[in-house]
Amino acid sequence: MDGTYQITVTVEVPLKDTGKYTCHVEHISLEKPLIVNWELKSNPVLWIVIGVIAVLGVIGIVVGFVIWKKLSGQNRNSPSIL
Repeated sequence: MDGTYQITVTVEVPLKDTGKYTCHVEHISLEKPLIVNWELKSNPVLWIVIGVIAVLGVIGIVVGFVIWKKLSGQNRNSPSIL
């Protein structure tokens, strides 16, 4: 080993959170603290994809309902074998 090490820290940020974050690192090997600013920006492509999926879901539900109504109406009108 060369005497180096690493540390990993994970932060989960809610999708709707568009806040600003700062990572502050101090270590004996650094001349001064390392400060990294990070700003989570809203991703418009993600919102478009979510919107398209939602619209397709609603269309699927409506089409499924219409098909179900037609099939259930046909079953009532068909003659009974008994």
